[in-house]
Amino acid sequence: MRRVHKRFALVLVCGLATAGMVFAAGGAESETSATGPTSLLIMQQLPASFVQEDNPVIAYIEEQTNLKLTYQIPPLQNYGEQQRLVIASGDLPDVMQFGGNVYDPVLLDAVDNGLVLPVTEWIKNAPNIQKWTNPISWKGIHLKNDEDIYAIPGNTIVRADGYMIRKDWLDAVGLELPSDNEVTIDQFTEILRRFTENDPDGNGEDDTYGMGVAAAGGNMYLVFGWPFGVGRRATEDWWQKVDGEAFDYMPMKYAKNHDNMIRALEYHRMLWEKGYVDKNWPANNGTTRNDRVWAGVVGGRESFGGHVFGNWLPKIQQNNPDAEATYIVGIKNDQGVVRGPGFGTGLFRINVVMTPGKEKPAVDYFDFLLSDPGFNLLKFGLDGIHYNMVDGKRVFTEEYNNYGWRTYLALVRRYNDPSFFIQQKLDTELQDIMIGWVSQCVENVQFSLDFGYRPPILKEQRFLDARDEIAVVISRIIAGQLDVDAWWDALDAWYEAGGEEYLEQVNEFIKANQ
Repeated sequence: MRRVHKRFALVLVCGLATAGMVFAAGGAESETSATGPTSLLIMQQLPASFVQEDNPVIAYIEEQTNLKLTYQIPPLQNYGEQQRLVIASGDLPDVMQFGGNVYDPVLLDAVDNGLVLPVTEWIKNAPNIQKWTNPISWKGIHLKNDEDIYAIPGNTIVRADGYMIRKDWLDAVGLELPSDNEVTIDQFTEILRRFTENDPDGNGEDDTYGMGVAAAGGNMYLVFGWPFGVGRRATEDWWQKVDGEAFDYMPMKYAKNHDNMIRALEYHRMLWEKGYVDKNWPANNGTTRNDRVWAGVVGGRESFGGHVFGNWLPKIQQNNPDAEATYIVGIKNDQGVVRGPGFGTGLFRINVVMTPGKEKPAVDYFDFLLSDPGFNLLKFGLDGIHYNMVDGKRVFTEEYNNYGWRTYLALVRRYNDPSFFIQQKLDTELQDIMIGWVSQCVENVQFSLDFGYRPPILKEQRFLDARDEIAVVISRIIAGQLDVDAWWDALDAWYEAGGEEYLEQVNEFIKANQ
């Protein structure tokens, strides 16, 4: 653990930590220790089911890497607050896990105040990290906008996710998805209408809703914004080439001469007024939204396609044994295609090193996780515990069912392997269906052209306050508390509070990096 003076302890990033290794995975130059395993204290999000003591998976990693791993595990529900408390205490872990938001002010403050150490020298010589990191991610982890790398990128499959939906409800209301599982906005609306009005659960009661939705930061947001060319959440700025505006590049929601945001707001307001989305939307968080899905109150939710059969459907079937599920890959835009920004930098985790001397061990650890033995461990578990080899094939045991926290350990993942997320015990036909959905979602990505760039204006409170106010206005318009035209006033206020500077700064960056 690194002790720092409290005046520097402003921020901490969630990370998966590792220690110096005698065996460097994938051929990276190794570092020997004359005193035995190198210790690493890792602060990260792990579920309550994770047990450190006598954990055979952790023991295997330690054996392969000559590490002694210790995990500092705050409660999942208030991890961000615990980050701040740890930083304020001055007692820093060796490695900390952040989410994938390169704009996270806690992360950026930690970098600016010297709490996060550069790993440039070591990460350039980590063969598996180099091989399995999405090329676009390197643009997002130069956290000082210079040549140094301040994070070990935690990739995921970059995709534009769609919606898990009840297939048995589709059958009950007489609807069928197109063969490519992509729908027009009118087809999508009709699905939600019939799920709400046509008694899809057959109980004779008016008690169902088309789609489960949650609030973000207490605000309703544009859950179905992508077909209108705008991001879903208030902080999701999807930078595109535009015509007819004062700037060549911008997120369409800030456009003054296009009606993308107005149409998106009108659509969401209509869904809310007609009751086609969950009536509990303003109060729902992710957990309560899911509870409504599992209980059979709503017909679907935003979802990664690889979770449909192995994760979500079994939860629904606990209350509705005959339930079936399928997937809407996406909603088509005005051009008749599905497009979404996915993860703009391909990052779902940002892993940082905070203790001098632990840079190389941490990089080597993550490099091991991306090696063939490391990634197979994360994906399948241990031979003889989570599966047994029978006639050259893995036969999974009941213990594999309890291996759900494996995804939390995998703070680095191969960016082009969707099968990692899919329950390996499932029938291969179901696995192939989900891999097909995920592959479509990957093809539907249109990357945001800012590539995670952090313009100087993001450090000014007046601009951050204006962005927060934008989220409030969107929510109030959807809820019918403001007229849709109130958007133009909110947009003018955003421009005056630094929006124009924001657009100018990012345009300069995009043009310089074409």
